[in-house]
Amino acid sequence: MPNKIRILVNYFFLCFFIIEAFIVYLLVVYHDYSRRLE
Repeated sequence: MPNKIRILVNYFFLCFFIIEAFIVYLLVVYHDYSRRLE
């Protein structure tokens, strides 16, 4: 049972890292796009 919990925690952190990287990527793209419009 503890092994399954450890796998779930690793999976959760992996998903959290992917979402965090995606948000940062969107912010960078939006910032670059808004700078290009001016």
